Amino acid sequence: TSEDYRQWSDDLAKAGVMLCVPTQWHGRPVLRLAFVNPESDPAQVLTVLRETLTPDHHVPA
Repeated sequence: TSEDYRQWSDDLAKAGVMLCVPTQWHGRPVLRLAFVNPESDPAQVLTVLRETLTPDHHVPA
């Protein structure tokens, strides 16, 4: 749900992992990602994206 993604986004930001703000498109929650830091770790990005597929949206330590 939109609230689930909002909480997931807040948890990631508070943990210092990533700022990924959910939005809506055609009435459905979606994620928009923009990479402005050329030092972004692709492995960390993939880990975060994979966690969106898990029911509890676990935030990596």
